[in-house]
Amino acid sequence: MKKLLTAIVLFVGLTSAGMAQGNPPLTAFQLDVFDPLPSISFANLVVSNGLSATQPVFRVIMSPGTMVKLSGEMYWTDINSTTPVKLADFRTREFSSRTILSNQFGSGDIRIEDDYINQDAIDQNLNKGRPIGTYSLTLWVLDPVTNAPLSLPGITNPQQRSLTFYNPSQTITITAPMQGSVEQPTDVIVSWTQVTGAASYIIKVNNRKVAGQTDEEILNSENPIVNNRDVGNRTTVNIRSIIEREWAAGDEIVVRVSAFVPGPSGGFNLESNLVRFSLAPANNLQVQQQNSALTQIISFLPPNIVAQFNNLLQGQNISISGFRNADGTLMTQAEVTAILQYLQANPQNVLNMQINTNPGNN
Repeated sequence: MKKLLTAIVLFVGLTSAGMAQGNPPLTAFQLDVFDPLPSISFANLVVSNGLSATQPVFRVIMSPGTMVKLSGEMYWTDINSTTPVKLADFRTREFSSRTILSNQFGSGDIRIEDDYINQDAIDQNLNKGRPIGTYSLTLWVLDPVTNAPLSLPGITNPQQRSLTFYNPSQTITITAPMQGSVEQPTDVIVSWTQVTGAASYIIKVNNRKVAGQTDEEILNSENPIVNNRDVGNRTTVNIRSIIEREWAAGDEIVVRVSAFVPGPSGGFNLESNLVRFSLAPANNLQVQQQNSALTQIISFLPPNIVAQFNNLLQGQNISISGFRNADGTLMTQAEVTAILQYLQANPQNVLNMQINTNPGNN
């Protein structure tokens, strides 16, 4: 009986040793995502049985020939949110390790044994039409018997990767001014539609310099009025407040707005339609108010300075090309009028005044 028991123990030991020898240790485990990614549907991110027709998004690199299971979790963080939401988790059946693509999960011998789906979160994603936001995938390689994560010397288990998507179906449209409209040169307000996920908006403005130019040629010609100015994350701006050189009444102007959307490989710029409009003659009443205020301000200066001004301005019309803020941006004509009228009422606040006789400068 003792010999029989010894034989049974020896047989079990030999069998276990044979199983260990038949299942070599895993020496490689790595999760890679394909970046940059083209636009894809949400189905490409779902891990379930029968995904062989979908486009691969990630791959799992494993040394071949080890019997393993894989388990994973996916979390989603929507654009403009900081709270991740669990979308799903899964565990495969036992299979022989090798390099596999995401669209091979659920097919062949890599079948899904157990999974969980957050249907509310899935529906939110489906309603968006395409993946948008950040998707974080965590993947473990498991012992096929105990379902416990394998301890792999020198290899990180689990592997984690994130994917960030913008929505390529979005567009950005300038809503004001209207194409072909006539605008006052003192205040031109540009407004546009919001783009989900945009970090900032960039404005470019230029005027026609040669007859027969297309809108694209006008915008891309030299010396733009506004040269790709980042105006932050807002959807309206007064062009007058950001112009880099003066424009003139009667000019034909073309404007474009671009939305910068962060995403894979640094993000991209989504460009609006081009809008062309004309500048009307200056507001005569406003010009008269400015000239009247400036004339009176000059009269408050010491007599010798007034005499110098009179000599320089004799036979000339006073023309105000613009006032600049401390940061160098031009004020609107309404702001210019308000400042001149304030100084007219408070001449003691005039500290210095100079005349620029070069008409090429502002």
